[in-house]
Amino acid sequence: MTDEFRKIVDARDTATLTLSYVASDPIYCLEYDFYALLIDYERTVAAGAVTWKVEFTLDGTDWYQSSIYDGGVVTVNLDTESNVQREEITYGGVANEQEFFVYGPIEIDQFAKWMRVSVMEGGGDQGEEGDCGVKAVLSRRKQKAMN
Repeated sequence: MTDEFRKIVDARDTATLTLSYVASDPIYCLEYDFYALLIDYERTVAAGAVTWKVEFTLDGTDWYQSSIYDGGVVTVNLDTESNVQREEITYGGVANEQEFFVYGPIEIDQFAKWMRVSVMEGGGDQGEEGDCGVKAVLSRRKQKAMN
């Protein structure tokens, strides 16, 4: 589904997860400012969880994983050390039924032409993988007409 300000893409049909990452097909994102993920997950064991990461590329060759930043403590007369690290996100199921949740909106890195979402079972062991589906909602900043 696409309209003037957004595009909705089935990044992953609901299916059984694996214990290693499986990437979606590349999603064209150059014309968009934000993304949100609509995720459905059903665990099979109490420890079940879905883990995902989002990556971006200029040309489909090198993929850059999103990261998380933690600002250091500012102290007068001392340099500040901050941390940045690649980010993976985990959602632990809380019910023995299909759950639906939203991750985002998150601003899209402006260099990115394509993005992809990779998911895996993050809590269960072999034979305990849950089911997961992902829709990516890409949106633009709404511009008002100027006279």
